[in-house]
Amino acid sequence: MKLAIFTPGFMPVPDVNGGAIEQLITKIIDANEIDKTFDIDIYTKDNVLLNEYKFEQTNLIRVNNKENFLILKKIKNKILSFIGKDRINYLELEMVECFKQNYYDIVLVENNMNLYKRVQKKLTNERLFFHLHNDFNDEDLSKTVNKTRYVINTADGILVVSDFLKKKLLTLGAKKVYVVPNIVNKSDFQLADANEIINLKEKYNIAEKDFVFLFVGRLTREKGIDKLLLALKSLRKYKNIKCVIVGDNVFNSSDDDTYIENLKEISESMKNTIKFAGHINNNELYKYYSIADCVVIPSQCEEAFGMVALEGMLMKKPIIASKAGGLLEVPSSKGAVFITCDESFVRNLSLTMKKLIENPLLCAEMGKYNFEKAQTFPLNSLEYFNLIKGVLLKNK
Repeated sequence: MKLAIFTPGFMPVPDVNGGAIEQLITKIIDANEIDKTFDIDIYTKDNVLLNEYKFEQTNLIRVNNKENFLILKKIKNKILSFIGKDRINYLELEMVECFKQNYYDIVLVENNMNLYKRVQKKLTNERLFFHLHNDFNDEDLSKTVNKTRYVINTADGILVVSDFLKKKLLTLGAKKVYVVPNIVNKSDFQLADANEIINLKEKYNIAEKDFVFLFVGRLTREKGIDKLLLALKSLRKYKNIKCVIVGDNVFNSSDDDTYIENLKEISESMKNTIKFAGHINNNELYKYYSIADCVVIPSQCEEAFGMVALEGMLMKKPIIASKAGGLLEVPSSKGAVFITCDESFVRNLSLTMKKLIENPLLCAEMGKYNFEKAQTFPLNSLEYFNLIKGVLLKNK
């Protein structure tokens, strides 16, 4: 069975530069090496680090963004951005140009509607699937209602990460929509050993009796870190609080840079409480969850899923999260407190944090319920792959 997978076109696969979707595609590759159902071609952005990878079942079609007229491309994109139109990802054009027509049984396009449309126009008899990882029609020009309708009207199936996205697609008339929850490898999220915990606490000046809140994610406005900092500010009478913030501004936009400066201003008077850890590699995250007493997800947007919630659940942590889209589907109802995104958000977040600080037994009980709920999600590459495979081979 010949399968083509088009990556979103922003980072390479395998995931040598990280990227949530790129990591998921890598898990598909790894599991298929064992399962051997598909002969896979991965259309991916090139990177010299890919030289290290060789697969039996997967061929990497490494695509370069041709340097010809690169300055003109940049100028054109600045003009498009200025007039409020979609910027062109020229790598998409190169990926589609490399596409092997009349060669595959199945084509899967990952999360890029512009790329999907370009690929769809080149197909003849191949079955075509789209994998939606994010919300749509939320001011994102790359996922407008019109583009979503195009996918609905032309795809043989749409994979989504949550019931939230499925229900939203159904309101537009979609029929073949399949929920495949995201995966967290259970083996990657085990409690750190005593020395690792001691060393990390020393690094961030965390005392044994401190209550530690943890945020993991991009430092962008929609993730709501400013709301978390303001809530912490109202809890300054508690001298035993620490908050570790893991993440950075991966997109490096000027708007996000301004937002980060605002975060620094808010946290200036709380240097002993708030610890900015910056980017932490995935294989080190378990240490940060190990020193945390509670995971906070203060998103101010409709989240499609809740990877951080699932990671925290595997580490037996209570969750405080926004009532935001697919986030509501992930933690146990007994393991999380959900907060409405309204004008009282900071106050309600602060009150919830205060309640957990003062109730360690409640935290432990919530963590237990979350760990039990985590077992209902795919927790290794083969489990995730089998869900994907089940959709791609459905009614073939």
